Amino acid sequence: MKLFRHLNLILIGVGLVVGYFAFKESKLLQRTKPVPQEISIADLVADGAGDNLYVRLGDDWVTDGQWVEISSGRRRRTKTTYVGVLSQTSEKGRRLVEAIDRGEDGANASRFDMLLRFRKTSADEVGRELDRGAFEGVVISELESLDSDVIEVFVENGGPNVPEDILVVEVGRKPKSWTFVWSMFGFGGLSVAIGAFRLVLQRQRAKLAAAAQPQEDGDGVGLPPSQ
Repeated sequence: MKLFRHLNLILIGVGLVVGYFAFKESKLLQRTKPVPQEISIADLVADGAGDNLYVRLGDDWVTDGQWVEISSGRRRRTKTTYVGVLSQTSEKGRRLVEAIDRGEDGANASRFDMLLRFRKTSADEVGRELDRGAFEGVVISELESLDSDVIEVFVENGGPNVPEDILVVEVGRKPKSWTFVWSMFGFGGLSVAIGAFRLVLQRQRAKLAAAAQPQEDGDGVGLPPSQ
């Protein structure tokens, strides 16, 4: 069976992938605490998240409705949505609030204070999350750079030119426990070790089998293997 023949490489590949995600989670854990810090968007933009990237944001934000949706994975079913928001206390945020109060849409803000990232499957789910007002999540922009596709789509849709270093909070994400992370490291290491051991053993058996086969002379007569 073709899958069985490649089982060793699959085990090694799975182990490496699990180890990679465990490494990413360990980096996050080093900069978070079990309890989120409560912080306003204005303070987060001005001062950063400090030593705890796990945050609880209040409802002191406003959006003009600009967002982009990025599809990935098999059959493009994995949806990641980025929503641009402004602090209500910033100059542009106050202007947007005033425009909304006057019944204007206030669209096409020239910049955002930050982006909210949602890993949801539909726009309706994102809308329900936004209606809640307050969010918990992780400031992922401290750990990874913003995908260039996100910047391009915002511009293509007539939005602002989003800087690569803009703050991004992944809503709903929570840091895992160290127990979980070490379990991932253990599983990944074990998978790589088993796959590598089986691969070496398989090659050794192939060599022994080749050495045990009878040799042939020039006339095609089988000769016993040399001692």
